[in-house]
Amino acid sequence: MAAYTDTIGFDKGGTSGHRDNSAKAYCLSVDLDFAARVTAGATAFATGDSLAVIQLPAKTLVLAAGIDVTTADGTASTVDLGFTGGDVDAWIDGADANAVGSEVGLGTLTVTVATCYNAAAETLDLLMLTAPQDASVMRVWAVVIDTSGN
Repeated sequence: MAAYTDTIGFDKGGTSGHRDNSAKAYCLSVDLDFAARVTAGATAFATGDSLAVIQLPAKTLVLAAGIDVTTADGTASTVDLGFTGGDVDAWIDGADANAVGSEVGLGTLTVTVATCYNAAAETLDLLMLTAPQDASVMRVWAVVIDTSGN
């Protein structure tokens, strides 16, 4: 059996190091102020409600996602972070929104490759496990890589 290393007939560029235009990880995030939402006259989220929080473009690999609670809700309040209509707690299962702190889900450790990679555009969603969700302030984030090759 022979082991070939030539590049005749195919482009092997980029397989032995990073290209200048290689995809880089970056962070998508959104700040959620549930107290301001209720003050503005919106209805507080109830148990079982979901909120699309981060738009994931097609051909995106999610490396990690998390929630940073900066203001506690004031009542028992928990949320999942994942995909409504799919794995609702793919990244975070039962984060306590009534306690200041951070929850992190690492894709390589907690979810399947199918969950980490989104061939089509998708949203990362918060699922309200307990209600009301009406006073907490949090930042939801995801570290992603664009794998589209653009």
